[in-house]
Amino acid sequence: PSDTHPLLGQQLSLAGTQDIRFQSQISQHWHNLSYLSDHRIFDRAILPLTAYLEIALAAGETTFRSNPIALKDVFIEQPLVLSAGEEELDTIQLVLTPEGTDVYSFQLFSLIPAPEKHQKPTWIRHAFGEVLLSKKGIKNKAEPQPTQFHLAAWQEQCSEAISAEAFYEKRRLQHIDFGPNFQGVEQLWKGDGAVLGQIRVPEVVWQEIDNYKLHPAVLDAGLHIMGSILPEGTYLPVILEHLRVYGRPTRYLWSYATLQQGRTNQSETLNAQVNLFDDQGNLVALVSGLSLRCANQTSIDSPTETLRERKSDLENHLYEVVWEPTEAISRPQGSEPGYWLIFADRNGIGETLAQHLFQQGYQCTLIVPGSSYQQLTSKQDFITGYYQINPAAPEQFQQLFEDNPLPWQGVVHLWGIEAISEASTVGLEQSQLLGSGSALHLVQALSDAKLSPRLWLVTQGSRPIDSASLQVQQAPLWGLGQAISLEYPELRCMRLDLDPSAAETASSVEVLLDELLFSEDSEDQIGYRQGVRYVAKLRQFTTQSTASREILISQDGSYLITGGLGGLGIKAAQWLMEQGAKHIVLASRRGVSTPEVQEEVRQLEQKGTEVLVVRADVAQQEDVAHLLATCPQPLRGIIHAAGVLDDGVLQQQSWERFEKVMAPKVAGSWNLHHLTKDLPLDFFICFSSAASITGMVGQGNYIAANTFLDAIAHYRRTLNLPALCVNWGAWGQVGMAAKLSSEQQLRLAAQGIDFITYPEGFQLLGQLMAQDVSQVTVLPMTDWSQWMNGFQQVPTLYEYLMSDASAKPESNQSLELQLERIPESARRDALTCHVRELVAKTLGLKEPKTIELAQRLFDLGLDSLMAIELRSYLQRSLGCNLRSTLLFDYPTLEALVDYLAVEVLNLDNSIPASPNSKNSKSNYCSTLVKMQPHGSKPPFFCLPGVLGNVFELEPLARYLGNEQPFYGLRSLGLDEDIEPYTKMADIAAHHIKSIQEIQPNGPYFLAGHSFGGKVAFEIANQLRHQGRNIALLAIMDIPVPVAEHEKDVLYWDNGKYIRGLASMFERSFEQTLDLPSTLDSLSWEQQINLLLLALKKVGKVFSEIELRRLFLVYKANMQAMAQYVPQKVYPNPITLLRASEIHPEDDFLPDKKMTQKDPNWGWSQLSSQSLSFHTVPGNHFTMMKEPHIQRLAQILKYC
Repeated sequence: PSDTHPLLGQQLSLAGTQDIRFQSQISQHWHNLSYLSDHRIFDRAILPLTAYLEIALAAGETTFRSNPIALKDVFIEQPLVLSAGEEELDTIQLVLTPEGTDVYSFQLFSLIPAPEKHQKPTWIRHAFGEVLLSKKGIKNKAEPQPTQFHLAAWQEQCSEAISAEAFYEKRRLQHIDFGPNFQGVEQLWKGDGAVLGQIRVPEVVWQEIDNYKLHPAVLDAGLHIMGSILPEGTYLPVILEHLRVYGRPTRYLWSYATLQQGRTNQSETLNAQVNLFDDQGNLVALVSGLSLRCANQTSIDSPTETLRERKSDLENHLYEVVWEPTEAISRPQGSEPGYWLIFADRNGIGETLAQHLFQQGYQCTLIVPGSSYQQLTSKQDFITGYYQINPAAPEQFQQLFEDNPLPWQGVVHLWGIEAISEASTVGLEQSQLLGSGSALHLVQALSDAKLSPRLWLVTQGSRPIDSASLQVQQAPLWGLGQAISLEYPELRCMRLDLDPSAAETASSVEVLLDELLFSEDSEDQIGYRQGVRYVAKLRQFTTQSTASREILISQDGSYLITGGLGGLGIKAAQWLMEQGAKHIVLASRRGVSTPEVQEEVRQLEQKGTEVLVVRADVAQQEDVAHLLATCPQPLRGIIHAAGVLDDGVLQQQSWERFEKVMAPKVAGSWNLHHLTKDLPLDFFICFSSAASITGMVGQGNYIAANTFLDAIAHYRRTLNLPALCVNWGAWGQVGMAAKLSSEQQLRLAAQGIDFITYPEGFQLLGQLMAQDVSQVTVLPMTDWSQWMNGFQQVPTLYEYLMSDASAKPESNQSLELQLERIPESARRDALTCHVRELVAKTLGLKEPKTIELAQRLFDLGLDSLMAIELRSYLQRSLGCNLRSTLLFDYPTLEALVDYLAVEVLNLDNSIPASPNSKNSKSNYCSTLVKMQPHGSKPPFFCLPGVLGNVFELEPLARYLGNEQPFYGLRSLGLDEDIEPYTKMADIAAHHIKSIQEIQPNGPYFLAGHSFGGKVAFEIANQLRHQGRNIALLAIMDIPVPVAEHEKDVLYWDNGKYIRGLASMFERSFEQTLDLPSTLDSLSWEQQINLLLLALKKVGKVFSEIELRRLFLVYKANMQAMAQYVPQKVYPNPITLLRASEIHPEDDFLPDKKMTQKDPNWGWSQLSSQSLSFHTVPGNHFTMMKEPHIQRLAQILKYC
C-alpha cells in the first residue's frame, strides 16, 4: 500500500483534476533508505533508475489494484542528485495522468527549495513514461518476449570469468562507485555481446525486500552487470522501452544481459536487454530496449544541484557600462583624399564639417531631410552635391546611390542630433523617424548598392557620460548602431556622442575631424565631454554590502505593472505580493485573453491581493492617464515590463515594424515618466534587455527600443526622480527561453549563455532596488571566451572581460596559406588539429583533444544541423565547396582529414583517393549515401523529403541501430551541376541503379518521408516490374492525392519557388526568415542572395553554389510530385506512418476534416493487401527529430 511504501509516499487528494499524485520525502541518511547512499556517480549520490521504476510500479499497483503492472517508454531527462546534508530532505512527487483504459502516463519530479524564505520552490522533472496493465500489451507492437532460462548454454557462450572484486574496481575507475548495498554481483562470465551474472542480495537489502515490488538495489545489480561488456566510459541509462515484473526475487538470482546492437568501439548510446531469474530459473523481471549513454561530470550537474550551489551566484554576473577617459587623438601629416557623404543637421555642424573636409582635399555631398527627393543647388563651392530626401522613404535612399555611384570613403549621419526643445510623444515619434528610421533606410540602401564605406552615427548628449541631462530621444539611434555593427560588419559602424554643452559648432567639428580622419584605435563607442575623449567599456558591477536606501513595499499603496499579463509581468506581480503588496494593477494591451492568464490572476487574488486588470496601451497618453486614475490606492511603484517582438534582420525590416516594437518602450516609458514625475514614487523600474548592451542579430528594433529605456532611467536620475533600468539576459522559466528544447539550450550553453531563474532573478531585483544605481546588466555567462569566439574581431567594449576570457578571434587567413608557411612534415598534423578544433567548436566541447581519430562524429552527438554548420566552417577555412554528404562519406576525424589532405589540399599523395574523388572518370553520379553501412541485417534504403537532403534521416539511422545497414538516397543535383529530374519515374530509375550497386537482388526494404514516400512507392513498383521482391514499403506522412492548389507549382515563377523554399527552411529549422514583399520583382540572382542573407542571419550558413543547387532540386522535386499519378495497384502490403499532429499551415497535407474522412490518405486504395497504419508523435517535420524519432524507429524495427 502507498502509505507504507518507502519511496512512493502518500497519495495526495486534489480537487478538479483527474491526475493522481503521490508525494514522499526521502533522505539517503535514513536507516531504511541508507542503501541509496551506496549508488554514487562522479562521487555524488544519484537516485538510481531502478528507484524511478519502483516508484512507478508501486503507483501503478496502488492505482490499478491489480497485477501484473508494466512500464513502457520511460525517459530519463536528468539525474536526481540526493541532498548530502543529514538534515536535508528530498521531496519527490509522482504524477499519473489517465491516457486511456488501464493506461496512465507518469512524470516524476523533485522539489528545489527556494533560496530565501519569501521565494517559491521549483519543481524539476526527472523522468516520464507510461504505466499500464500488462495484459493490454504494447501499442503497435507485440510485448517483448522473455528469454528462456538456459544456464548451460549461457555459461558456454560467456566463458570469460570475472571476479566481483575486479568488476567493481573497474566501475570505480569509470566513476561509478557502488557501496556494499549495491554490490550484489558475486560472479560474472562474459562473452561476445553478452554477460551472465550470479547475484546475491546484500543482507540489509534482503531485510527490506518485502516492502518493495522489486527492490531498486536488486534490479540495479541485474542491470549493472552490463558494465563488463560496455566500452570504456561512464554509461548511464536514458531510455527504457519496456519493463515487466513476473515474480518475487529470491536471495540468489541469475541475470543474463545482451547488447541488442553490436556496438564495440567508442560510442555514445548503447541498447540492451536484461532477463532476471530466481534461483530456480523462474523469470523475475524483463527489461528490454534499455538505452545507455556515455556521461561525464557535467551531465549529472542537475538543476537541483546547480540552484542549491548557485543561490546568489547571479550577483557574480552583474555588469555596467562605464565611460573611461582616453588619450586625445594626435594628427599625423597627410591623408588620402576621397568622397564623403554627410547627412547634415540644421545646426550647421554638417555644413561646417564639409568645409573642413574640403580644405583637407575631400569632396563632400550633403543630404538634408525633406518631404521629397530633390537635387538642390548649393551656393557653397565646398559642397560637391546637395540633395533633399524623405527619411521615411527607403526608395529615395536607393535613388541617392543610383544617382551618385561613387567610391564613398565614409558616411556621416548627423540627423540624430536634431534636438527638440521638450520631449513629447509626438516629438519622440518624429525624432525616431529622423534618427533611427533614416539610419535603417541608409544601411539598407548601402547594402543594396553593394557599398561598404565606413559609417558614423553621431548623437549629441545621448550617453550618460557625466551628470548632465540626457537627450533621450537620440538614444535609440545609438542602440541601432549596435545592431548595424553585428549585421553589417563591413560598414565598421562607429558611434560618436558629441558634447551637448559645446558652445561653438567649431569645437564639435574639430572632434569629428579628429575621429573621421586621424583615429587609429579600434574603439567604436566614443563620447566627448569638456574636450575629453571617453570610450565605453563593460565591466563587472558589484553590489554594496549595505543598502544605500531601503525600499519597503507598502500594504496601503498601489503598484503598477505594465505588460502585466505577460510571463515576466505575472512573475513580477507574484514577487510584489510576496513582498507584502496588497493592491496590484496589471496593465495589458489585450486584457485577459486566455483561460491560462485568467487562472494566473485568480491565483494571485486567492492569496489575499487585490488585483486589478486594466486594458491599456501605454504608448497612448490618454490610456496611461486613465490607467493611473484607476489605481485603487496611491501609486507607490511602477514596473514597466511591456514590450513586443518583431524580429528580423535589418535588411528585411521596415519602419512600420520598428514603430510597432518601439511604441511600448519609447512612447510607453515616456508617458509613464511624464504623467508620474510629480508623484512620490518609491521606485520606477524599467525591464530592458541585455541585447541593448551586447547586441543581437535580428533584433535591431528591439535593441533600439530598449536603449531608450536605458536612457530614460539615467534621465530621471538627473531630475532626482527614482529610476532603475535592469538589462536582463535570457530568462529560463518565462519568455522565449522557456520554450527551447533541451538540444537548443545545450547549443546556447555551448556559446557560454546561461539562464536566469525566477527565484534568483527577482531576489536580485530586490537587492538592486536598494542600491544607488541607475542601470545594471544581468547577464549570466558560463564562459565569456565562448561568447567572444563568435566575433571576427572582439569589440573593445569587452576589454575588461577579454583578459579573463582569453578570447582568440579566428584568423581571416585561409588555412591553405597557413599550411604553406609550415614544413611539409608538419602540415598533416596541423590540418588534423584544425579540423579537430572545428569539430569541438561545433559540438561545444571545451577539450578538442578528447575527440579520437577513429571516433564516429555522429556518435559524439553531431546532428544534422551541426553537420551543416561544421561543413560551413570547413568551407570558409578551406575556401572551397564540399559535398553535402561529406560527413556521411567520411564519418570519423581520421577519414575526414584523409579526404581533405588528399583531395582538397593535395598534402599527401600516399593515401589512396576515395571512390568519391573529384578525379573520378565515371559519368554516372550515384545518389546513394552510406549513412550506416555496417551490420548483419538486410540493407534499409530511405528517401528524404522534397529538399532531397539525407541529413534529416540521420536520427532515424542512429536509432535503428548499428546492426541495421542504413542507406540514404539524396536527390541528383545537390552535389553536382546536373539538371535534376522532373519526372517521378526518372527519379526512381536513377535511384534503383544506385540501390542495385549495393544490393542487386531483393528482398528490398524501402521507406520514404514526405516527397520521399512517393519516390519509394515508384521505386517499389519499378522493382516489382523487374521481378524483384519487396519486403517492406514504409510511407511516412504524405498523401496519395495531390491537392489542386499544389498543382499550381507547375506555373510558379522563381519568386514563388524561393518563398516556398524559405517556408520549408522555416518549418524545418523552426525559425523565421524575413524576405521582402518586393521579392517577386527582383531578379533570380537577387532573390537567391536575399535568401542567403536571411539564412545567414539566423545562423544557417550556405554557400551560394549549394543554395543554387538546392533551389533547383526543390523546384524539380515539386514539379515531379505535382505531376505524379500512381498508375499501378501495388500487390504487397504498405506501411503508413502518419504524424499525430496536423497543422493548418501544412497546406500540402490533408487537414483534420479530410483526415477524418480518410485516415489512410488514399494509400489503402493503392494496395491489394491490408494497410498497416501507425501514428507517430509530432508533426510532419518534428516526427523525424528528437524525441519523436525514437518512437518512429521502434515501429520500423518491428515492421
